[in-house]
Amino acid sequence: MWITALGTRVLRGAEWELFRVGLSTLWDEIESQQDDEEPGLTDVKAFDRLTRPERIALLAQVGKGLHDRREPCPDLTALNEAAVAAVFAQVRYLVSVEIDAQLSGFGAFSTSRTDRPRQLVLAAAREVDPERRVDLPKATSTNLSEWFDVIQTMLFRILDDIDYLAADSFLDLPPSRSRSMKDMLGIPDDYFSTPPDFPNLQMLEAIRADLRRICDRPNAWLTPP
Repeated sequence: MWITALGTRVLRGAEWELFRVGLSTLWDEIESQQDDEEPGLTDVKAFDRLTRPERIALLAQVGKGLHDRREPCPDLTALNEAAVAAVFAQVRYLVSVEIDAQLSGFGAFSTSRTDRPRQLVLAAAREVDPERRVDLPKATSTNLSEWFDVIQTMLFRILDDIDYLAADSFLDLPPSRSRSMKDMLGIPDDYFSTPPDFPNLQMLEAIRADLRRICDRPNAWLTPP
C-alpha cells in the first residue's frame, strides 16, 4: 500500500499499467548504465544522484507499495517520492521518443496499440476520469505540452505535493530554521534526512526478483560487468 493524494491505496487497471511501463523501462535504463557514466537520467535530482543499487532499491519500494495490497505502507520521504516522480519522468521520456519517431517517419513505437506510451497515457486518463475524455489529446497528437499535462495529472494522483524538490534547500538551512519551516508546512522532521537503503549483492538480487515480479518480467536481468 502507499499513501497517495487520494488516500492509502494501490494502483490498478490502466493506471497501474502506465506506472508499470515507466518503472520497468527506467529500471532497464539504470541497469544498462556503465559505472563511469553520470548517474542522472530523469532530471529528478534527489533520485538521479543516488548510486545504482540505491535507485534500484527505491524503485522496488515504490513498485511494491503501489502494487502489493499487503505490502506495509512506508513513511513518505523525499527519496521515495522522488522515485515516484522519476517513474513519471520516464513516461514523459517514452512519449517524447514515440513522438520523435512519428515525426521522423519511423512509424509506431510498437506494433501493439496497448504498448504505445501515448495509448497507455490515454487509457489511464480515461479510466480514472471518464468525464475528461473530451479534453484529452488524440492518440496521434505530437503536442508534447498536452501530453506532459496529462502525465502530470496522473503523477499528482499519487504525490500530494512536490516537497521532494526542496531537499537541498532544507538541508542547507540551520537546524532550528529547518524545523520551524517543516512544522509550518506539515513536513515530517525526517522527510529530507532519511537515508537511502544501500543493498549488498545478496539483497540486490532479492530486490531484482521483486522488480521482475512487479513488472511482470520472467527473465533475470543480466547485470553489466
